[in-house]
Amino acid sequence: MESLNKNILAFFIMLLAIYILLKMVFNFQSKWDGYLLLFLYFFVLVLGLLRPDGAIYVETMINFNLISFINDLQMNQISWLIFFINMIIFMPLYFLLTFIPIWNNFIKRWIVFEIIIIIFEALQVFLHVGVFDLADLILYNIGFFIGAGIVIFFQKMLAIYSKKGVNI
Repeated sequence: MESLNKNILAFFIMLLAIYILLKMVFNFQSKWDGYLLLFLYFFVLVLGLLRPDGAIYVETMINFNLISFINDLQMNQISWLIFFINMIIFMPLYFLLTFIPIWNNFIKRWIVFEIIIIIFEALQVFLHVGVFDLADLILYNIGFFIGAGIVIFFQKMLAIYSKKGVNI
């Protein structure tokens, strides 16, 4: 039953997120849609990153060793999947932070992002659901910068097209 409830919740979150994104694409959004989308994103992050997992048992809850991460990538394919997931998971955050007016430039958004990922990594340690891992922080940053690059690219493209008077 728990699995069914999670699937229903995931389906509801996905539908709501798609609905909000479609409203944004067609310029029907309200100022609260961005906040709601950001809240849903954090809700999914909390469910995903702070879930109890009985399979995790390590002697230390902090890992600053990047060499072990490189060795894991050489030895098993699951590590590659985790590598890409850790990079992709924070890609949308730059876009979502654009909806908060006080975080109106790249540096402010990046500082907020750094605070968020340090809080998530620390919570994994304090709740005993994961490890504070330097490699994760690096991958999260790579994902954030890729997401920022995508958003900035599309903003520049929209600015160019709007100057030319081309309807998209």
